[in-house]
Amino acid sequence: MTDLLDIAPATPTKNVTLSDGTDVTVHCLNFGQIAALAARFPKLIALLALGESAIPQLISGGGALLAPIIAAGCGHFGDEKAERIAATLLPDDQMKLFEAIYWLTYPNGIGAFLETMASLATGPVKQTDKRVKVRLKNSPSESQSSSDEESRPIMQ
Repeated sequence: MTDLLDIAPATPTKNVTLSDGTDVTVHCLNFGQIAALAARFPKLIALLALGESAIPQLISGGGALLAPIIAAGCGHFGDEKAERIAATLLPDDQMKLFEAIYWLTYPNGIGAFLETMASLATGPVKQTDKRVKVRLKNSPSESQSSSDEESRPIMQ
């Protein structure tokens, strides 16, 4: 059986090549970082509630939010200097970094994450037993039995 300490160093990472050819290693965000970003940017909660459909809104209206996400994903969570640098990157490079951080953080998409979060409030989804009862009793036949005395003789 695997222990928590065995998996701790296995945090997923990805190398992203920027427009100038520079490779940057990005990491997934952890729950504490996501919570801190949500506290810092209250709109983030509303956007997360929209799921994948919020990504364009997050990007278009999230110039202020995008740089902290990129800085955090690059290992500089809360570092103002890193956030300023992330904010000055080319939009294409910002999107490459954001995309990598997003899929590392939510490998099954944000919808799966939100379903799990919702189940904490409502309880786990229970798989109901869908058993079908089969009647083993023979139904009476509507036609007469051929061995019945009243049945017509068969022509030979």
